[in-house]
Amino acid sequence: MRSAENNPKVAIFLFEELFRPSDISTVNRLVNFAADHTSYRYPVTVPREFTSRVQNASTGHAPEWLNWSPDQARVVDRLCGDLMRLVGYGEEPEWKIKLQN
Repeated sequence: MRSAENNPKVAIFLFEELFRPSDISTVNRLVNFAADHTSYRYPVTVPREFTSRVQNASTGHAPEWLNWSPDQARVVDRLCGDLMRLVGYGEEPEWKIKLQN
């Protein structure tokens, strides 16, 4: 996160912002960021229909965080809590309850 604040070659993209079918602005920023190599910028365009259909090709299934045990939540919070809060996660009442249990 500190690098993203001071280095134009570092950017942070939130997962759910990349998969909003109604708003492809974050996808556009990501693609343009990846196409810019200082000495050369690849010409790119993102077709509007690019995000119209989300296909989840992941194998296996991880439970939604709401179904995590308090122990699982505490481990994630210990490892990632500060960063989560910097980008707007970890303030949900349900999350705070899991951390208290």
